[in-house]
Amino acid sequence: MSDRDIISNISVASSSTSFIIKFSYSHSNADFTQVITSVLTTILIENDILMFEDSFIELSPASDPVDDSPNRILYIIVGLMGGAIIGIGLAFIKHLFNNSYMTKEQLEQGTGIQVIGVIPEFFIKEGKKK
Repeated sequence: MSDRDIISNISVASSSTSFIIKFSYSHSNADFTQVITSVLTTILIENDILMFEDSFIELSPASDPVDDSPNRILYIIVGLMGGAIIGIGLAFIKHLFNNSYMTKEQLEQGTGIQVIGVIPEFFIKEGKKK
């Protein structure tokens, strides 16, 4: 690998107000990338040490990149549990605010009047059409 290839993969950002120099290097080989960034940090500190009088602080050493993709299984489980809890909670709240009588006994007990008749529910069987 030539110097030109190495230089083309380096990106540098600096800030003159706080003397922060940030550089990054990208390459397909992670070990090579780590060596290059460590060497560049060492060269930078050795060449500019007189200018900044030992005020360099290496914030973090070069390390292998970490995949920060979302944990889909965790999101699915939390979503299902949250949906179930919200659904059951809404059904319970709806039942609490239901102020109708469900049975004949509830109606008699609630009004104090005897129920004389009840309209039954009819289920119509669908037969063959002629």
